[in-house]
Order: sequence, then structure tokens, then C-alpha cells
Amino acid sequence: LFTIAGIITAVTAGFGIIAFIAAPFIALMLMQKLSLILPAAALEDDLTLRQSWSASAGLGWPMALAALVIGLLSVTMTLAWTWILSLLKAAFPDPIIALAISAALPLGSVGVSVWLFASLHATCYGLVRERYAERVGLTSGQTEEARARHDAAKAIARVKALGRH
Repeated sequence: LFTIAGIITAVTAGFGIIAFIAAPFIALMLMQKLSLILPAAALEDDLTLRQSWSASAGLGWPMALAALVIGLLSVTMTLAWTWILSLLKAAFPDPIIALAISAALPLGSVGVSVWLFASLHATCYGLVRERYAERVGLTSGQTEEARARHDAAKAIARVKALGRH
């Protein structure tokens, strides 16, 4: 996207700069629309990139805005974590504690980011699934009944695969 924006800038200066600034947001929107396959895979739901794209139609920019907010929240929580660890390091000047704190900084930062973005992806996936169920005319009772039958069939298949009849 930056290369395309750079080419546009060379041809039309004003519009190219706008495209250059917009490129990260467009990339974020594209990533969010296609990332629905992650929670789908975790739930053993066969969702392709094409289906992810079409299922999230009309939600690209709201999902990108939500990702931007989550990113800012992640930065804020990481800064708070860094501040707490620096207070601990100042309170306990022992080198072993300093080593533990230096290990806790990346661990906590990555943990918070993964937790926040996984929650965002799961929420977006849930919204898209509900939206799809409404689009095809399923009631919430029918959706729950289908999920229960799916879970029961999966349990039976697992038992049979393990050879326990």
C-alpha cells in the first residue's frame, strides 16, 4: 500500500499524500476483515478468506476503528505495566529482582496485546455469526439447537476415533 501511495504521490502530489496517510488504516481494515478465520478455526468452523470477506461486508471500517481503539488500549496498558515494573525495580534494587522484572516486561506486554486482540477477533466473529444467522432467518433457539447437535456429533466422532465404543 505504501508503494502504491508513493506512485500516486509522484503523479498527483496532494492525493498521494492522503493515500500514504490512509494506507495503514486500509491495511488494518483489510486485516480485520480477513482475520475472522482465526476464531473460526479455533471453533473448527470451516470459514475461508472469501467467506470472511463477504460475511463482514459493511463492517470493515467499524472493525478497523475497533482495532485502532484496541491498539491504543494495548499501548496504554503496556505503558502502565512498564510504569508498575519500574516502581517495583526502584523499590527493590536487587539484581535478581531486576532480572525478573526485565523478563516480566515483554511477557506482560505481549500477553496483554494478545489477550486484547484475541478478544476483539472473537467478538467480531460472534457478531458476524449472529448477523449471518439473522440473514438466513434462523432464530436464536434454532441456532442453539444446531450448536448442541454439532457438539454432540463431534463428541461421538471423537469417541469413535479413539476406538471407545
